[in-house]
Amino acid sequence: MQSNKLRSAQAGFTLIEIMAVIIILSILMVFLVGTMMNSGDVVHSKNTRMFLDQLETMLIDFESENGDYPPSTFPSTLPDMPSATNMGAEML
Repeated sequence: MQSNKLRSAQAGFTLIEIMAVIIILSILMVFLVGTMMNSGDVVHSKNTRMFLDQLETMLIDFESENGDYPPSTFPSTLPDMPSATNMGAEML
């Protein structure tokens, strides 16, 4: 009977073992969250690259049909003149 009580008292995990498992799980979660955060940036970057490729194709098509690229002048019919540094981008 006494050996049965001794065995049940020793059954289970110690506080140090439980803390070690919690620390290991925390470290794994940090890596997992970091990877997930970067995956959003990768998707956004790929979408931007795809948009720029489509824009390039449209500009090439425009140039081949009209003999020149679209003008980068800002029409006076639109409000608020753009800055001189990115006038062509604001027209798009």
